[in-house]
Amino acid sequence: MTHVRIPSDLIRQAWSDVLHGDLVSPRGHETLEVVNWSCTVRDPSVVPFTIPGRAGLNPFIGAVEALQLIGQTHAPELIRQKCESLYRFTDRGIFDGGYGIRAFGQLGRVADLLAADPDSRQAVATIHDGNVDLLRVTKDVPCTLSLQFMVRNEKLCLRVTMRSNDVWLGLPYDIVQFTLLQHAMATALGREVGWYHHAVGSLHMYERDRLKVEMALTDISLDDNSVIDGWHGDGWATVSRTARRILSDENTSWYTDMTSLEKHLSRLIWD
Repeated sequence: MTHVRIPSDLIRQAWSDVLHGDLVSPRGHETLEVVNWSCTVRDPSVVPFTIPGRAGLNPFIGAVEALQLIGQTHAPELIRQKCESLYRFTDRGIFDGGYGIRAFGQLGRVADLLAADPDSRQAVATIHDGNVDLLRVTKDVPCTLSLQFMVRNEKLCLRVTMRSNDVWLGLPYDIVQFTLLQHAMATALGREVGWYHHAVGSLHMYERDRLKVEMALTDISLDDNSVIDGWHGDGWATVSRTARRILSDENTSWYTDMTSLEKHLSRLIWD
């Protein structure tokens, strides 16, 4: 298991590791793959909305996925208007694997459980559902299996387990949404943020993206992301409601004490 300092370091580590992966061809697509990959981020307080070397990164995607998950909601119409490339993964106008809907109710119970028993090992929200996802054909099968929250050394930690993760197309957005979720849960519990752990069954990269990854690793620019300052409100219901409001209202005047993170997310969604 690898340890890195900040989330963008995890992404660069994944890029580097997958270049030495084995060649497999799921669904006929040549892919480099590393199995049973994991990495721990010591300080997930710097959310990588941008990453040096990652050409074509669309910060809207990470922001909207995070807000849907934290808000436990679904915003396909907004995505259709703002990002057609993401909307094409819908079936019948909805995302069958949408994390926000699948997490509905679970995250509030996680917060209640950790508030009552901070040392609990049971604070797990599940995303993938074998009773559903193994029985249908869809464009949007969830890549994430589970989200385990733990309070250790008085800090809120998060362990994400994924069945599959594309280092170029998906990982940069996944790290944004999961670290933002971690900060949201920490706010709800009145805790500081602890470590973030990312575990993947199949970490991979399509062969067609190999040159892009190799070029990205040559970029030595410094990260320019600021340390985020958390969410507005107290308790999970308030934090989740704030995320839903950002998704539904481009007028940010509704919170005079909106945090800089919330203002930044609103700009990413509506500008």
